[in-house]
Amino acid sequence: GRQPNISFFAFTATPKDKTIEVFGTPDASGTTKGPFHLYSMRQALEEGFILDVLEQMGALTPAEAAPLLASVRQQLTYLRGHVEHAVDGNHLLRNFVGLLVGGVFLSDPAVIRAGEDGLRRLLAEHWLADGGYVERCPGYHAIALADLAEAHAVADEPLRTELGAKLEQAAHWLAVVLHPDETVPRFGD
Repeated sequence: GRQPNISFFAFTATPKDKTIEVFGTPDASGTTKGPFHLYSMRQALEEGFILDVLEQMGALTPAEAAPLLASVRQQLTYLRGHVEHAVDGNHLLRNFVGLLVGGVFLSDPAVIRAGEDGLRRLLAEHWLADGGYVERCPGYHAIALADLAEAHAVADEPLRTELGAKLEQAAHWLAVVLHPDETVPRFGD
């Protein structure tokens, strides 16, 4: 139960390859390991295991919180209209992940949909059949993989399943190109 003098904190993280290697659960083929369980931010919020920032702004009065939330909404509105299509690559991926995460944060269906639609397009266009990222640079691939994991943490079905499948392929591709000491090669950077 609640204790007046004890605080419990939980931290989420994307595990390093070595952590998965040591503690991961083999897949059906027995050749690839993955996390034994996925627990999304959305699920943790729904189950009350982590705090919803919007609901926990008790330190701020509604008048103090309003401009902060308005600023986030304004930034997401700007991003929706100024997605970096000309730059493409990992910039575009980050834009769509930002829209999805921001839309979930604000519970804004239009922003969520913009992020989801963009991510679906990039899953088809930017991730190659071998699981590699279109830029063919291991460093960018690792960044894009982390971005996919962030989107996966907040996405609803069926996008969550689509992202999960792509994460598995992309993690395998990265594992194949890592140096023996598990550092990311810097070619193509």
